[in-house]
Amino acid sequence: MKAVNNDEQRWSQLMGKAQQGDEHSYADLLEELGKAIEAYLRSRFGPIDIIEDCVQESLIAIHAARHTYDTKRLFRPWFFAIVRHRTIDLLRRQKSYTAALERNTLEHIESTALSIEEEVNKSMVFSMLAPAYRDVLLLTKVIGFSTSETAEKLGISKSAVRVRVHRGIKETRKILQNEQV
Repeated sequence: MKAVNNDEQRWSQLMGKAQQGDEHSYADLLEELGKAIEAYLRSRFGPIDIIEDCVQESLIAIHAARHTYDTKRLFRPWFFAIVRHRTIDLLRRQKSYTAALERNTLEHIESTALSIEEEVNKSMVFSMLAPAYRDVLLLTKVIGFSTSETAEKLGISKSAVRVRVHRGIKETRKILQNEQV
């Protein structure tokens, strides 16, 4: 119980300093909260694939709501309310996504069957991408590896994988738009 009280006081103080503009305190707080969120979710759900997404979504929500925290009140209830709500939202989206996939499996297979011409175009698009973007997109979007698996295979951080996926998709869109003109 002493660790909980220590966390409570430290997190409350760090958030108070962060609200006053102390970026170092804010960075320290987010790092600690990220670890706490992951531990909390693993204790509740075990090793599920979306924990990393839940942590990121929760940290984004905390960032967006940081101005609502009142330093005169306890930090942990405010913090865990955000984490619970974000996790529930993500689990609901995951559940509805999975259900939609199951309903539309046959329809999806038929609609995504690519002609030989489309396959050739796709491979040309991949060949036009920078190797860093191509490798990440092939591993995550084509093969279906997770962010963690891709990071491990390429020897880069998970955040670098996410950035490269985002930029690779953006670059792919540009290439495809230029081909249509």
